[in-house]
Amino acid sequence: MLRLILLSLSSFLYVSSVSATLNYETYRGTGNYPTFPGNGGSLYYSSTLSTGTVSSINHNWGGGYVLDSGRYDDVMVHYSGYITVPSTGSQNIKFYLYADDGVYMKVNDTLVINDWNLQGSYTWNYISTNQTLVGGETYSIDAWMYERGGGAAFKLYWDQSGSVALVPSSAYSTTPPAVATPTPIYSSGMSSTQTTRVNSAISDSTTGGEGHKVTATIDGNTNDIYIEQAGEANYLLLSVTGGLNAVDIKQDATTSASYGHFVEVTIDGDSNSLDILQSGSGHKSAFVDINGNNNTADVTQKDGGGHYLQLDLIGDGHDATIIQEGSGSHAATVELTNAGGAWDFDLTQSGTTNKEYSLPHSMSDSSTTTGTCYVAGGCSLTVLQQD
Repeated sequence: MLRLILLSLSSFLYVSSVSATLNYETYRGTGNYPTFPGNGGSLYYSSTLSTGTVSSINHNWGGGYVLDSGRYDDVMVHYSGYITVPSTGSQNIKFYLYADDGVYMKVNDTLVINDWNLQGSYTWNYISTNQTLVGGETYSIDAWMYERGGGAAFKLYWDQSGSVALVPSSAYSTTPPAVATPTPIYSSGMSSTQTTRVNSAISDSTTGGEGHKVTATIDGNTNDIYIEQAGEANYLLLSVTGGLNAVDIKQDATTSASYGHFVEVTIDGDSNSLDILQSGSGHKSAFVDINGNNNTADVTQKDGGGHYLQLDLIGDGHDATIIQEGSGSHAATVELTNAGGAWDFDLTQSGTTNKEYSLPHSMSDSSTTTGTCYVAGGCSLTVLQQD
């Protein structure tokens, strides 16, 4: 599953155009029961005879050519596209087939019609079981038919509204359904569970004698600061005051999921860069406070365990990229405060477990999950949550 929200100066709605058609390709067939890719086989003659679109599946060719294939016997047609169910709510729909000769059809990869037989057309060659579909939803449709000899026909009906009727052309489309972009899961801040986990990590690292503890204070400009902690639980307190400093922190290879990594970084100054990588099997917590202008922060928390980030970014011209990925739950609390300049913020949370974020009173209009930049045209904010 994918959740994406783009917060900017204006809202927009994208509406795609939809044409009421289905795609088709025709092929030369062979034998009474030709093989085809739809049921795991292969085409004996793989070259297409023709391609195009049809407005509906409502064909009775008789003894004439099947579509524009140039053939009236030993011919196959492959239809593909999408079908949208009218109305709303859950519906039990049966599909009805009128065909000469065989038809094999799937809806959303579910086999609905399996009638790959030599036969003449009649009412009905095949009636499907009830298919539970939802009104207003769009489903893929993939159908094959073949004609061995004699007359040829393929008409698709359904019982969608209480009576059997030809599936209308308005239900078909070659355009994939628009993908909804639900709002990312939002929380008001650090949960009690997260607070307990962070406090436990601090206690394990400092008083429990687990892992490595580093405390450092850096004053000055144009420093290159590299700190790497590996092994068991790691605990880091770092304070940097000055400008044009490059800070690179790596906490890696935790073998205990009980303790993990904890880092707290405070930067006060302009044009500093901060790069934090927390990886391994344990939980990871990062508290970052940046005060100044034109600072860059890149924080990555990955692999196993739960991930938590609290980022306070105060000033103008900042560029922050946050990535939380892996099998554990992810949470990020972000405070963005600017005094009139631009900033760029990107948060990506990936994984199949819980993902949530918060932006408490971070925007000029005092909103939480939406807002506008303090200065028109100056800010970019992207939150992406994906499985």
